[in-house]
Amino acid sequence: MNLRYQSVLYNPCFHGILNLIITSNRQRKYTVHFYYSFPLNHVSLISFILILANRLTVLFQTLMINKIFFSNYKSFKSKQEIDLKPITILIGKNSSGKSAISKLVPLLSDSLSGNFSPVMKWENYGIKLGLSNKDLVYNRAITSILDFSVFSEEEELQISIGVDRKDKANIYKWVYNGKSVDVAKTNFKGFKAHGINFKKLNVNFDYIGPFREIPRPSYSTTFENYNKIGITGSNAYPILIQSFNSLDGLLNSVSNWYEKNFEGWRIDVIEITAPEPSYQVVFSNKSISQINIVNVGQGMNQALPLIVRTYMPDEQEVRIVMEEPETHLHPAAHGNLAQRFVDSYIENSNRKYLIETHSQNFVLRMRRMVAEKKLKKEDLAIYYVDFVEDTSESTLKLIPVYDDGSVEWWPDGIFTETLTETRAIKDAQLKDKPNVD
Repeated sequence: MNLRYQSVLYNPCFHGILNLIITSNRQRKYTVHFYYSFPLNHVSLISFILILANRLTVLFQTLMINKIFFSNYKSFKSKQEIDLKPITILIGKNSSGKSAISKLVPLLSDSLSGNFSPVMKWENYGIKLGLSNKDLVYNRAITSILDFSVFSEEEELQISIGVDRKDKANIYKWVYNGKSVDVAKTNFKGFKAHGINFKKLNVNFDYIGPFREIPRPSYSTTFENYNKIGITGSNAYPILIQSFNSLDGLLNSVSNWYEKNFEGWRIDVIEITAPEPSYQVVFSNKSISQINIVNVGQGMNQALPLIVRTYMPDEQEVRIVMEEPETHLHPAAHGNLAQRFVDSYIENSNRKYLIETHSQNFVLRMRRMVAEKKLKKEDLAIYYVDFVEDTSESTLKLIPVYDDGSVEWWPDGIFTETLTETRAIKDAQLKDKPNVD
């Protein structure tokens, strides 16, 4: 990160504006304005800037892995590659391996943290990849070696792992930035070798599964700070209640989105003082007032944690992983949901997404936003995950998107059901018509 400053004084040494012009490693420029009203001579100004620069570094650099290679992982036998763009989409049929890729993020995050002695775990932050370490290896074969290579802007880690008959994971090869270690003589915690500190090889993530929590009729006061929405989206409700009390604008933003995209319905929080203090999350429109969220359709409450997540403040880069965000929503709403995720990234580039979807409208809206120049093609990656019956393994293939929203290629049988069924109906109608001589 490069940084230069300008100080514009109203009254010399006592108050003025400090303009910080910051250039990130990705050559993005930011100007940050600070107003100060205290004596600030040249020496103290330099000290102030140095302290400030250290704190701003985390805001303007990529702090996470951005590319992953893997092989012999779950149903993926051959070497696969995924570039994690600001918005990365996974499509494919059921049981093709999409969820294995989504859950790879928490696995890597946990192991790269070095917070535990085992090399890896099959359950990470409550997200399960199986019931044993063998379940992480292709065909559960203890003779197979699980390979990972993870990259950030400045670092690369290559690691090979085997699982023995007692289900213990062992490191067989470990290479960091081109330098290997003698694994037999090295102590490891997770993927971290003793004495080695990763700079950006980590993953700050928030994982939201395909089934969101059914809301409760009422909630009590909570003073916990939330920076994750949670696997089932359960934190969405206390976050909304805290926003109601703090007037920070998040609740209003979520409500405005619902009003625009769900036929005028707004969301609000009401406080109940008796018999005990509690809060209710309610919906209303111009004609109907305050329906408790438990009494509205599944689509509206299943989408709520996702929308709340898109408005949460993120001061550090975070990979938001979502499985099937379109669950219980009418297809007409899928595109609007996709657009909200794009808008969320544009509003705050710290929010990065990895989304697994079965929705054609969702993917089409993403491509449309590229065509409309609202999303750069470089910021979107669409991957097709396919299970090949002949070889009994999954593959991961990039579908390049062009500037006009078109794609270089498209997999057979994906999102073609409407045309197939329409043709079948037409064929049936033709068969039923009597022959006319």
